[in-house]
Amino acid sequence: MATTDLTHLAKAVEQLEKLRKIEDFDPLRPCSRPTKAQQEVIDDFGIIPIQWIVSSNRGGKSALAARILSWILTDTHPNWKRPKEWGQSPITAIVCARTGKQIEGAILPKLIAQLNPEEYTRVSTNHATQRIEFTNGNCIIFQSLENPRIARERLQGYTAHFVWIDEMPSTLDIASELIMRVQADGGYFIATFTPLIYNIALQKMVEASSPPYSKQYSLHIFDNPQYASKEKQEEVLKSLEHLPEAIREARLNGKWITVENTVYQFDYSTMVADVPDNYSSGWRHVESVDPASESATGYTLWAEDPDTGVWYCLVSEYIHSKVPEVLVAEILSKTRGLNIVRRVSDVAPWFSNTALSHGTVYLQPFSKTTRKEELIKQAQQYLYDSKIKLTPSGSQPLIDELLECRWSENMAGRVVNGQKYHCKDSMEYFCDLIPAREPGKRVVTSSNWAKWLRETDDARLLRKAESRDRLSKKWRKAWD
Repeated sequence: MATTDLTHLAKAVEQLEKLRKIEDFDPLRPCSRPTKAQQEVIDDFGIIPIQWIVSSNRGGKSALAARILSWILTDTHPNWKRPKEWGQSPITAIVCARTGKQIEGAILPKLIAQLNPEEYTRVSTNHATQRIEFTNGNCIIFQSLENPRIARERLQGYTAHFVWIDEMPSTLDIASELIMRVQADGGYFIATFTPLIYNIALQKMVEASSPPYSKQYSLHIFDNPQYASKEKQEEVLKSLEHLPEAIREARLNGKWITVENTVYQFDYSTMVADVPDNYSSGWRHVESVDPASESATGYTLWAEDPDTGVWYCLVSEYIHSKVPEVLVAEILSKTRGLNIVRRVSDVAPWFSNTALSHGTVYLQPFSKTTRKEELIKQAQQYLYDSKIKLTPSGSQPLIDELLECRWSENMAGRVVNGQKYHCKDSMEYFCDLIPAREPGKRVVTSSNWAKWLRETDDARLLRKAESRDRLSKKWRKAWD
């Protein structure tokens, strides 16, 4: 065969491979096709501008949105045609997720698998992808929603042709803001999420959807071909059987979470707020620890705004050290330079005795086992009264626990899998031992507690020297 013929054949094979990839729903699975439910979303795209995909876990929702986005950027969607209103300008897409880790670990792999690496460049800051810029001028902008206020301020500066929000937005404001980003140019909005957060305002908005303006879709886990076999389905059911029914229904069938059996009634719009701009390490801080022998230790750090008396959760996290000495050392290292006025922990002698050997004392809540419901209701009241606030950037593990925990349907007063909610328990111990307010006391405004101590001591020495000088002058005058 002539060289020219081989070249033509290679080009033909390459072209066939490109066409095949365009038709494949999942580029990593040759000849894969969308499910019936996924196909409905694809067919409606371009007709319904606002699409709410309320799905079970692993129902293929993110893969669906990623596929639609890749078709738009390459102008290869099987049905959709570019609107005349867009003209020939490059396409701007906005992709949002709850955290930067979710963008990097869950969204980007799905998108990149469907793009030609020679046609785009990733723009990153501190190893976090900010944008994908294409050689034809198209652009994907990524935005974490971990801090809704900051995210909303950043998003207000964009006009987009396509917006995709992955995972349920924490507030209705974020969803409304993102929809507004596409309305000016006749763009499209897609939200893909499992409804694990109780948000009645968002639920009403989604369920009020009415074609041709907006529409709600449902994807179920067992519609996914990966779980077609009976063995796979039994494996999934087994993995979820320990969960409360409401959470199980959300994860399996995409059913909306209700307040029934929830331990905490959580309202993101009133219970989550940024720490004030005048925050100082000199504010009164309280550290609260829920030591765990078998799992990770729950840790929260709180700071009191001296002007309002509101306590903000600056940090909630899990600490995985198992050795008591190592665990205590790691915890103490987190609060260096802060004005710590109290340390609180669950009753765990192996932890508190180790801390005491280092000169650190932890207070424990009184009879916490018999007062479990009281501790929970006390913390709920403090959240409702805004005596405590959770920060969006530092409190996500705690927020996740408050949204997830449920009362047992079989045993009154017992939290299902209560032993795993260590950040929640840490919050409850803190609420039980919040230091009394100190109105009228001088507020430390220095940005560094150690610096403030030095400044205060310098002022003390200066006053002492001035007093000595005045006394010396007084005696000299009397002598004369």
